Amino acid sequence: MTSAWITTYDLAIALGKSPQWIRQCCKASRIDGTTIDTLLTSSVGGSSGSQYAIRVSSLPAALQQRLRDLNTDAIDLDALRIDERGLAEHNWKLSIIRPILAHPWGSSERRAAIRQLVGKVVLGWDGKPWTLKETTLELWIRTYEENNGLHLCLAKKVRQDKGKARVMLRKEWDNAVPFDAATCAAIRHEVKQYLRGLIKAGGTKKKVLELTSDKLRDITARHGGNPDAMPVEAFVIPLDFYREELHFRKVYRHKKDRKASHDAKPRILRTIENLKPMDVVVMDVHHINVLIARENAMMTPYPSHVISEP
Repeated sequence: MTSAWITTYDLAIALGKSPQWIRQCCKASRIDGTTIDTLLTSSVGGSSGSQYAIRVSSLPAALQQRLRDLNTDAIDLDALRIDERGLAEHNWKLSIIRPILAHPWGSSERRAAIRQLVGKVVLGWDGKPWTLKETTLELWIRTYEENNGLHLCLAKKVRQDKGKARVMLRKEWDNAVPFDAATCAAIRHEVKQYLRGLIKAGGTKKKVLELTSDKLRDITARHGGNPDAMPVEAFVIPLDFYREELHFRKVYRHKKDRKASHDAKPRILRTIENLKPMDVVVMDVHHINVLIARENAMMTPYPSHVISEP
């Protein structure tokens, strides 16, 4: 339960307190004199007030033990969409369906309110125009009511596999080979290393893709696959697979054009921020005297021929 979160209402029920009292504690980030971690999950006004999620591990020890005794279910933080964009999306969708929610479920008034919005073009939370559809409105209403409006339920959830490859090489290859996941991963790594070597050697895009495709056929056959029985598309190297390794072209540039490689290095940005007068002295070939601090004298003039540049 150390990384779990609990809702405002669940905590109020578990402690025998009112939701209003719990919300006041969340706003102050303190409960019974202990600082608690809170996350705003809904900023909707009205009788329900703003909704929060509270980190269970930040509660006082006595309250944590009470939650364990009651076996209160905690919510997984990964299931929440808690960010500014999610809050804006949730509140915008709620502002659209709020007039509909005012009418009872299944009533003719609710149906009329839905039809009144169908076909309207409104400016969305993302600054883009939205054309409201009946199925979309019904989905928002059902989602809001099933979740009691909590946890920014109307915000689009972030994919759990975001940033991860969904296929090893490409869908046609994955579906055609009889290998297990470990073998597919090993083949992908070998193909990736081969492609990187071609890019480091300065190969053109067309040549790199052709040679890598042939290499994939050879590797597939070596592991027991039958490339001749597989579709031609299975051995076409995806462009994203190629683009991921383009930064290795710097290796070829460094070997063949050292000056261009050196010129591409990041430079030092020099500023006068936080410098006091005489902290930095830049001298030219002209003869001048510069005051330099030393141990036996705060500021001692040195002859110009001692410190000036040649």
